[in-house]
Order: sequence, then structure tokens, then C-alpha cells
Amino acid sequence: MPSKNEFVPMFWGTSKWNLWNQRVAEMKKKTPKHLMAFNEPDVKSQASMDAHYAANVYMKEIYPWAKKGVKLGSPAIVWDLNWMATFLKAVEQQGGHVDFLCLHWYVI
Repeated sequence: MPSKNEFVPMFWGTSKWNLWNQRVAEMKKKTPKHLMAFNEPDVKSQASMDAHYAANVYMKEIYPWAKKGVKLGSPAIVWDLNWMATFLKAVEQQGGHVDFLCLHWYVI
């Protein structure tokens, strides 16, 4: 990858704990500037996570990286804005935040 491009790790979802654990080991060696949460958790064939559960996992696994200066991205939803609103409210209620919003946009 060209040096001007930044690799941004993502915790794909809880069905991929093994891959997340690999990313965490890499990030402990070289802290990323940005980190993204969950791939399409509002879609059953993808990360498929309840918004409250996703918020709990986010706070445990992703939010601690904010203390290391990492900017945190929301889950990348596809279409369910209510899912995102519920997630963001649940994170806020636990004392957390996201620094930027992620989404996937499909044009058909």
C-alpha cells in the first residue's frame, strides 16, 4: 500500500473474534490513528448484531483505544438508521462516543 494511504483496522463482528484478536496484537505493536467498528451489523448475512449488544462490545473492545489517542468510527451500517441511533444512544449512556460515522452506500 502506498505510504500516503492509511490502513484503518475494523472489528468486523463477534463472529470473527479470532481476526479481531490478531488485529489487537498488531495494534499493540503499532497503534493506529483510526479504528472502525463492525461491518454491517444491521444485516443478518453480515455482522448481524443487536444495537445494544454492539454498544456493549464497542465499549469493551474498541472504546479503550480512545485513551491511546485513536479516533473511533461507528459501525458501518447499510440502511437501518434506527439501529445506528439506538447504538449511539447506548454508547453515550455508557459514557462513550464515536469520533466519525461509517456507512456503506449501495446504489442500485
